[in-house]
Amino acid sequence: NELYMEQMAEIFRYSLQIHYNWVPVICSQCLILGSHKIDFLYETLTEHDMHAPDLYLQPLDNITDQYEFFHDYRRNSSAIHLCKKDGDDNDEPDPFASDTTTQEQSPGVLMIIEVEDIPLDLANVEAVQEAIIKAATSTGGLTKPNAMHYQVPKGDDDDNDNNGSSIATTILSIHFGEAYLVARLYPTLKYVALDLHFWSSFEKQDPTKKAIVEGAFGIGMSSKSSSSYRIVAGGRFGVPTWKDDEKSRGPRVTDTCRTDEDDETNNGQGDDKTQKVDVSMFHAALEETLKEIPLQEYTAAVICGGNHEAECTTMEVLTDTDAVGRVLPLVPCADIDDSSNDYQEGILEKMMSCEREVFKMLMQSIRTDDGSRIRLLVIDPTASRTFVRVVYKILQAKSNRFLFTRRMYAISAMFTNDDDDTSWRRHLMERLRRDVILDDPLYRVEVLFNGTTTSDDASSSSSSMEIDLLVSGDEHFVNGLVNTVSRIEERTGLISDVRKVVGGLFWEDPEWESEYFFLPEDYDQHGPLEQYMSQQPVAYQTVFQLEPKPPSGRTARVPSLPSFTTDALQKAVRGALVTSGVVEVVENNNIDDDDEAEEDGTDGIVFHVESSMGDGCTINALFPGGNCVLLWDGRKHVDLNLFTYEESEELANEFEKAFRRQVLPARLATSLRDVQPRGYGRAVNFRADLEKEGEERTKPHWAKFK
Repeated sequence: NELYMEQMAEIFRYSLQIHYNWVPVICSQCLILGSHKIDFLYETLTEHDMHAPDLYLQPLDNITDQYEFFHDYRRNSSAIHLCKKDGDDNDEPDPFASDTTTQEQSPGVLMIIEVEDIPLDLANVEAVQEAIIKAATSTGGLTKPNAMHYQVPKGDDDDNDNNGSSIATTILSIHFGEAYLVARLYPTLKYVALDLHFWSSFEKQDPTKKAIVEGAFGIGMSSKSSSSYRIVAGGRFGVPTWKDDEKSRGPRVTDTCRTDEDDETNNGQGDDKTQKVDVSMFHAALEETLKEIPLQEYTAAVICGGNHEAECTTMEVLTDTDAVGRVLPLVPCADIDDSSNDYQEGILEKMMSCEREVFKMLMQSIRTDDGSRIRLLVIDPTASRTFVRVVYKILQAKSNRFLFTRRMYAISAMFTNDDDDTSWRRHLMERLRRDVILDDPLYRVEVLFNGTTTSDDASSSSSSMEIDLLVSGDEHFVNGLVNTVSRIEERTGLISDVRKVVGGLFWEDPEWESEYFFLPEDYDQHGPLEQYMSQQPVAYQTVFQLEPKPPSGRTARVPSLPSFTTDALQKAVRGALVTSGVVEVVENNNIDDDDEAEEDGTDGIVFHVESSMGDGCTINALFPGGNCVLLWDGRKHVDLNLFTYEESEELANEFEKAFRRQVLPARLATSLRDVQPRGYGRAVNFRADLEKEGEERTKPHWAKFK
């Protein structure tokens, strides 16, 4: 579990950490969620149709407490840098984007597309090529198509004319002004393995995919017959649309900035009201909070201000409440008053003497049975910081834990018009959470109640009141919190703002045994087994991303940009394919080159080269064992997209090493590497993971049924 709640809270307006207990094997699971729109505390849950029962998470109809997994919650009202100012046009440039006249970056996006069960006759290569180009240009909006197709030569031992084999019969290579496309056609399998690599006009990628899958191949996007995913890779410098690409690249800021005033209006309260916030509001909030606390047999302690109980107004609220069994006032010692501070002469001795006096009083008032222990601690608005520190010192001592119950509540309030700094009340509640009551279930809550005042009333009332709550031992507290806050709003007319819910420390049970433990046969394995057995990997694809090696050592210099040329890179690709063993020397091949295909009669490699779309170049090397696309951005970044019918990690590694040797003296290093199987039957595994060579595939160990 990675606990990064605070980092998420700095980014998102609403953040939530949920904690699943009693998870098999790992004991517990934490998940952190973030959103700018969804307030997790008030959003209605949605029943998602998963087409299969979930043994751990119950259906929505069976859930009585939608907050039972809540552990932490934050609302960050200052996260306005991720929103759009009111009145801004979505078409305007991003105000946070750099305004530059020089292109500094040139990213690209490679989309891997698998299309199965194609009704189109894939053996008619000319028709397939025409359909793809028409869909990509007329519907997808791509420009300047430059196409060729490579007929894969039939080997001497291939007597079935590629019927049902794992070798594509034809590879289409199409260069556009914005992207390159490679399509490997498997007519007998009704399957096409597509690569669609964009370096500009990225907004056209999804429409192009949809146009090809639906328009050219006749497959519905909702069908299971097509799937795709993306890999962030390199692009091309110098394309005409690079400025527009920088503006549109990445997530767009579409939400209008909200303010606290917007939230108040959305709550539907305080529209034309003038509402004062004073001590009476705290008393009302306290009364509503007590309704959630079963206190009949327990003691409520009140830390008072002044030197008499009569000055402690909270006492009246607790005394008049039937839920409270007993009220214990903690009145400041004679030597400590509201004016006491840490810098007074002899204050330490006075505080120690007061601590002994208060502890003696507590010992006389509290017995060892649960009925007299403190369950509720209330810090009266008149309480002084110095005296509260005395009481905290008593509660902090481990030897004094018998004074309060394990299931304890603490409540405090502060007002914005207080002359002195009352933030110490917030710090006190946090210290109680960290030092006195530690383990889950434990929650500390900060709730701000906002009101509106006229200028004439500003001297006598506050514009807001913060209620701090500390609750332990109540697993369903968050549900009660939402209800309590709603009742306080209705009673006082104030606007609530739950800013923070902080959970306690995760605790470890040395004798823990999983309450829920499910075996594979407890789940419906028919669907997973069907998908597992249907997988037919036919190729091995590796995408290498290479850049100059970073400097190392004290005397290292920043490497200069490699002086590549299109011819040199084409030669390097050919040399790497041959020396690594990816390509074997052949004497004949069957080539139908429409445009810029070049043939070498000794190694059978055919090149389709494009170098007119901006800086750099795109080189597609086609050979009997697959193809390799090199994309150079015109400066320092090189992508190698190697697609081979032979599933061999060793072969891919040898090709990478061979290419790096071919481009010397340029010292390139692989910065990123993506490896994936290609195939039909919803293939996600390599063949080596599914079956041993020469053996039939068997059912996996998890395929068990009752």
